[in-house]
Amino acid sequence: MWIKYLLWCGLLTLATLEFSGKVTSLKITQCTYGDYLLYIFGGMREYIPTPGEPFQIPYLWLINHIGILYFTLHYMHDDLNGLGQQMILRSGSRSVWWISKCIWNGVVVSLFYLIAWGTVLLSASLHGAFWSMEISSFIPELLEVGPNQIWDTEWRVTLEITLLPLLVTLSMSLLQMLLCLVIRPTFSYILSVVVMIASAYYLSPALLGNYAMALRSDKVITNGVPLETGIAYTLVLMTLSVFLGILVFQKTNILNKDE
Repeated sequence: MWIKYLLWCGLLTLATLEFSGKVTSLKITQCTYGDYLLYIFGGMREYIPTPGEPFQIPYLWLINHIGILYFTLHYMHDDLNGLGQQMILRSGSRSVWWISKCIWNGVVVSLFYLIAWGTVLLSASLHGAFWSMEISSFIPELLEVGPNQIWDTEWRVTLEITLLPLLVTLSMSLLQMLLCLVIRPTFSYILSVVVMIASAYYLSPALLGNYAMALRSDKVITNGVPLETGIAYTLVLMTLSVFLGILVFQKTNILNKDE
């Protein structure tokens, strides 16, 4: 079980090394913890296909979200086909069992983010970064934000690089768990990946992944998505996933669920 967390720490450490290398190449002598978080969790600028424009892949951002979604994919389904059936029969309540899985989901996703923040903080500190969430002035040049950028002395995107990525991953994970009640986990995961990839290449308030990209925030670009909408979106999605899950699970034939 702990192997996935160790793997997670290793991937994040490599990401911080990559960022440090880019900072060194620009001859920057000082950066912040917020710079590191923005580089890893900030996503990418709005993708506008133009002649000569290289195709971009926000691999760090994608790995973060679809990686955690994969790690949380099978637990509920596997448990339901194992000891979960006995627990439901003994407790006599499907609702309690479903809610317990939702709580487990929240704990695991939160743990992944706590590990991520801690790993990045440690690595950033070893590279001499300030313990600050402020974004350095060289970041717009490094990340090439694009023509709609809001030029300011600093971006105040603390919640956009901490809270919103967590809420987006958690809401997608709960939705994915709900879908596993009606379709196979593999298909549920494919839908999750499609949503995140679509979010990366289309700036739209309807695509949830945009809210997990600080570089798509209305504090960074003129046509960006607002923080408040992202928080409301994720909270509504989480609430619907939990309560719809209770209703669907009441009618689920758990004895033949594996089929």
